[in-house]
Amino acid sequence: MDTIINQAIFSSPTLAEVMTFLDEEDEYWDDVLAIMINKGIVELRHDYIQMPTSNVGMHPKIRDNPLFHPFKNAIGAIDGTYIPVVVRKHKQARYRCRKGLTSQNMMAACSFDHQFLFVCTGWEGSVADMRVLCWCCESGGFTIPEGKFYLVDSGYANTDRFLAPYRGVRYHLSQFDGNARARTHRSPRDLYNHRHAQLRRPSAY
Repeated sequence: MDTIINQAIFSSPTLAEVMTFLDEEDEYWDDVLAIMINKGIVELRHDYIQMPTSNVGMHPKIRDNPLFHPFKNAIGAIDGTYIPVVVRKHKQARYRCRKGLTSQNMMAACSFDHQFLFVCTGWEGSVADMRVLCWCCESGGFTIPEGKFYLVDSGYANTDRFLAPYRGVRYHLSQFDGNARARTHRSPRDLYNHRHAQLRRPSAY
């Protein structure tokens, strides 16, 4: 099958020829489409996606705001999102996410300037965020400069390279809005989660 798919994508010079192949080899549609999308992303990666180097400095949003100084070695944030896809019936169980949609689980690492630093696509929607991140680090070429870390949500494990919020303590920014009582920090962990959420969602503060 791989040989057939490669011939369709990499040997045929026109879209019309590819579509003719898909019409004749309908059973391979999902695989061909996935390869075409991933090939396009790979070709664009150097233009739009660049991972931080070892000499990356403190981000101005942290440097210029004393509230965020405890996160001085943070270089960005990581999150997963579901991209809706249409797949054949026999594949739907693998692609069905916790929201009930057939989707791909895409992971992205972004800077505090909202610039993509790393993107991983193609995982089935049923796959956990942490599994996707582990694969990226072990096999996907995702590297973190020594001494630096990314902010992540509670769906990821807390490590020296990925800093997660405390579980069982309020975290979402909406929970800190409202009256004076809501804005008062109830404990050091509560304060930490608030600052973590503010920095991880730069557009919110």
